[in-house]
Amino acid sequence: MGTKPRNFIAVRDVAQLAALALMESRLKNRTLEVGGPENFTNNQVAELYGKIAGVTPKVSHMPPAVAIVMSVVLQPFEPGVSRIMYMSSLPDDAFSEKFDPASLLAEFPMHLTTLEEFIHERVAETKNS
Repeated sequence: MGTKPRNFIAVRDVAQLAALALMESRLKNRTLEVGGPENFTNNQVAELYGKIAGVTPKVSHMPPAVAIVMSVVLQPFEPGVSRIMYMSSLPDDAFSEKFDPASLLAEFPMHLTTLEEFIHERVAETKNS
């Protein structure tokens, strides 16, 4: 668990691309695939947070059976969280969550927030509050 590479994208990058999609006539009636600049496993994300924050992360993994039970229990109250729990119970090779931003950036040159930049900002916010 925690070893499946997945793509992470900052909300501000999604907002920038959404605004572009709304304002650019060439994007009318088009589907725009978006994602962040890198793919990381959840374990790598925890390690990077720990490194940047200067702490040793404590990582634990939920057994798939627990995720399935939580999915069923949460369904009537929190359907979105229920779906995440169900997806978490699937094997790492059930579907890909990786994204290659090359074609997006070729068409729309822009800076996509790296995971390291994002984590540095979150850690700084925590230390300043």
